Amino acid sequence: MILDGFFDRYPTLKLIVSHAGATLPYIAGRLDFCWEKMKAARQHIARPPSTYLRHVYYETVCYRPEALALAIDVGGADHVLYGSDYPHNIGDMTGCLARVDALPAAQHDAIRSANAQRIFKL
Repeated sequence: MILDGFFDRYPTLKLIVSHAGATLPYIAGRLDFCWEKMKAARQHIARPPSTYLRHVYYETVCYRPEALALAIDVGGADHVLYGSDYPHNIGDMTGCLARVDALPAAQHDAIRSANAQRIFKL
């Protein structure tokens, strides 16, 4: 979607990715490196792929605080939404909330409710 220019064509689309962005935060550097080194990766976009990752929304289901921190670093705290994985049989509502609540107050307040209220116009 990024390399095809999808986000340039639909700049107001709000895409929420599960599990703290899954692999997206981990491959942000690789995507940028490919964009710098491979002409085909620049064919449809004029800026590094990681800049598009700031337009995606990330939910917080992950099982390590480091994973959540990386999603926040890549997407920005204003693009992270609380998620619990409930009612999945391995859902960890307590742990997911504890990882969010361990963040600085401004971040955890935004992630727990303010971001969702803003993007869903609640």
